Amino acid sequence: MNDYVVIIYNGEQVSVPKEVADFLEQDWKREQAQEKQDARHLSKSEFETVLSGLECVKRPVEDAVLRNLRLENLRGAIAELDVQGQNLLSLRYSDALTMDEIGQIYGISKMAVSKRLKKLHERLGSSGKNDMPVDEARKILGPDKIIGGTANTIDDIIRLHRQGADYIGCGPFRFTTTKKKLSPVLGLEGYRDIVLKMRENGIDLPIVAIGGITVDDIPAIMGTGVTGIALSGAILNAEDPKSMTESILETLKPFEK
Repeated sequence: MNDYVVIIYNGEQVSVPKEVADFLEQDWKREQAQEKQDARHLSKSEFETVLSGLECVKRPVEDAVLRNLRLENLRGAIAELDVQGQNLLSLRYSDALTMDEIGQIYGISKMAVSKRLKKLHERLGSSGKNDMPVDEARKILGPDKIIGGTANTIDDIIRLHRQGADYIGCGPFRFTTTKKKLSPVLGLEGYRDIVLKMRENGIDLPIVAIGGITVDDIPAIMGTGVTGIALSGAILNAEDPKSMTESILETLKPFEK
């Protein structure tokens, strides 16, 4: 875990652990492949999120800034792994050993190595409530960028408000397969309660409902007092993503301010 390499990142030379550079490169390749697939149906912004009444969230943030932020998150996540997890990543991505070779070192099967690596990838790639704190992200991105936070409870929202979040992604509404580490499901009553407590605490932040939402859920969810909704699975899993997006936007029209 002590091997460092110099990479060109955002036009500058950056020294990072080799396994971080390898992981970042693989993640970038996956992202590029996904973007090519997305382009066959919708633009990236349409494909990722559909929102109501929240123009600030639709503004694109420069890719270079986002990559720097992800790199900082990845460094921190690797540092928090236990020694075995760090060594496993090092053997796989720094030493370029096969899963069979790693299995021989640990005395376990190739399948067991694969499962452990998958769990490490999920942990390193997890987002939401494990995101970098908003105030730390602000130091990297600067005062003019739109930074949101993920919340599941009013305590989360109070914390994010104090850190200077510009908006809140709150959920999940119901179970969703797009998140590996799911917080307790909120449902309609959960949103009503959170919106009420935000008012009681004098918190006036845009709040976006997220997690397992379908087009049929929109009227009821918007009726709870949230500012907007965000969908991904409903679009990604649709037979015709473009038509689904148009249907979502049409359903949202009565709630536009």
